[in-house]
Amino acid sequence: MSEVSAGHFSGDLQSLGNPFRGSIVGDPWKPGGIDSDVARIHKRVFDTCCAAVDAARSGRGSAGVIINGEPGSGKTHLIARLRKQLTEHLLIPNLEVPRQVFACVRLDSCASSLARHVRRRVVDDLLRRSGGPSQFERLVVARMMEFDNGAGHIALWWEHFREERTDDCLPLLTELCLQDSISPTFVQVLVHLVRQQHRLEVMAWLRGDPLTPAALEKLGVASEDPEEHPEQLAARFLSDLLRLAGGNSPLVLCFDQVEALQQTPDDVQSLFTFGQLISQLHDADNNLAIISCMQSSLYRDVVRSLPAPLLDRISGFATESLNPLDEELAALLLGHRLQVAGIDRFRPAGADSLWPFTHRDVAAMVGSTGISPRRLLEQAARRFDQFAERPVAAARDPLADEWEKRLEQAYRDSSEQETPQILRASIPHLFTITHPDWKVQLDPTQDDLLDVVVTAPQGAARIGIKVCDSSPIRLSAQLRKLCQRFPQTLNVGKLVLLRDERSPISRTAAATQKYLQQLEASEAHYLRVAPEAVAALNALRELLADARSGDLSFAGGHVSADTVIEWLRSVMPPPLAELAEQLTAPATEDRSTEDSVIERLQESLARRRVCAVAEIAAELGCSIPKLMADAAERPDMFGVLEGAQPVIFSVRQRGTMLIEP
Repeated sequence: MSEVSAGHFSGDLQSLGNPFRGSIVGDPWKPGGIDSDVARIHKRVFDTCCAAVDAARSGRGSAGVIINGEPGSGKTHLIARLRKQLTEHLLIPNLEVPRQVFACVRLDSCASSLARHVRRRVVDDLLRRSGGPSQFERLVVARMMEFDNGAGHIALWWEHFREERTDDCLPLLTELCLQDSISPTFVQVLVHLVRQQHRLEVMAWLRGDPLTPAALEKLGVASEDPEEHPEQLAARFLSDLLRLAGGNSPLVLCFDQVEALQQTPDDVQSLFTFGQLISQLHDADNNLAIISCMQSSLYRDVVRSLPAPLLDRISGFATESLNPLDEELAALLLGHRLQVAGIDRFRPAGADSLWPFTHRDVAAMVGSTGISPRRLLEQAARRFDQFAERPVAAARDPLADEWEKRLEQAYRDSSEQETPQILRASIPHLFTITHPDWKVQLDPTQDDLLDVVVTAPQGAARIGIKVCDSSPIRLSAQLRKLCQRFPQTLNVGKLVLLRDERSPISRTAAATQKYLQQLEASEAHYLRVAPEAVAALNALRELLADARSGDLSFAGGHVSADTVIEWLRSVMPPPLAELAEQLTAPATEDRSTEDSVIERLQESLARRRVCAVAEIAAELGCSIPKLMADAAERPDMFGVLEGAQPVIFSVRQRGTMLIEP
């Protein structure tokens, strides 16, 4: 610790926040984390990434880079620095020719829905706005100008085009479609994007969200083939996106937390699926820069398990390691943090330039083998608090605090459109916690018939789980295929259908209702998942993803996935325990109709929000006392206004795009 006494620490300085807290960068798009970036740290690796982008732009072919390092070595910090370098032009609120487009994908998903997850995250990044047109809009306009043989400043060309030539939009994009072999449906959606029409529907289609027939009619496109595996549809969209970018504007894809794809530490199949998707994108066009970040231990598994052609697609350009910091770089990092926080203005005369530390303190922290940036910052944070004589907070369970924080955030962000992806990615983790001796298989039939099959030891039980798609058309096709296979040839003893309870199946969807009734008659279980359970599953998924990738750290120590799993087993959050029990309970012949009444009530209120109790009871064919009693049991879903003529209403908001006509 510094030779300057604590008495020199002024009251103003004590009131400042600790400049070394918050060292983990979870989102490379957040501007705060990059403020503390030191360009000299991992400069060689950063330069390699920039060279890979230039190689993809030059036409020499797509370039793959693997960045590996120990937990806390700065992988996500590096991505944030690269993001700033490649997208800083977005701060200019006008059009300019894009040199590249950038997207970062955290792989907190599962291998069986990887392409869908990548599609959503890439589109989210390309549609981000920073005071001007999005990356997606800049890209499309630049390609139109290219095909129009336009010259000069793109903003001037675009202004003239919008005022005088909007009818030329479709011909130009059609020509682009024919030359670059892009799907005509994709081009039709791009027309609406350029004209700024039906923006919500355009965004939903690009992300792969389900659309109603009415929304599809607005866009003038057909629904996706319900017989085709959704992973193939998503991968084809990503290939179209690559071809749309063209040779002069490479698509830079950064994959973070590759470890999170694995269901278990020895899960090689998930790594193989990742390699296959990268290979498919790599071969779709020659303008892709792929940067994959992983821990050093996983990198060794990747090298051992992936075939040479797949490994070459991922790391053919370069493999880089993030080395520990030496004394010089450690001093730079601490000094920069102190400067950004304004601590240097309190430094006493004659004190070390790193006050309240000394260079001797830095040498002690770095040691003879170096130190990761995260460990350095965590040690500095503790010493800073000691020097400031801050009171030590009462001991708390850090995992409990972290869980509550993530659970609250997950509930705030909860969206029924995201539920299918959350369920597919997190149900296997739920079984890892609640039934660790059960075997879990993802998409075992490879035809989207089942998402997960779990088998008890010695085959005592075999349960098939299907996450109901939000798309009415695809859901009907899924249930039809299940009717054809269950129970005779599906090879499961119990079939569970999962659907967000905020998305009731419309009574007008006659075919879907018929298939569902047929499956329930065959003792399939239709389980409506409450938002509380969806939020808990999402918090579980993200917490484990951060633990597996080394991004979960308390008091200077990395928290492993095994520690998180054991903690969750010890506390077992009620929504997770209840859902696990519902999934694994033996099939019975008793079929309760209460959930059916609740769903029909919810679906009816989704169309009008408020209704007289007598009117809706007659519509649903149940008594008024029964309806009011059921509604009272679910105050999270319904409210009742008492009076001479009671009124019932929905207390949950929901999107309108999935309401069937």
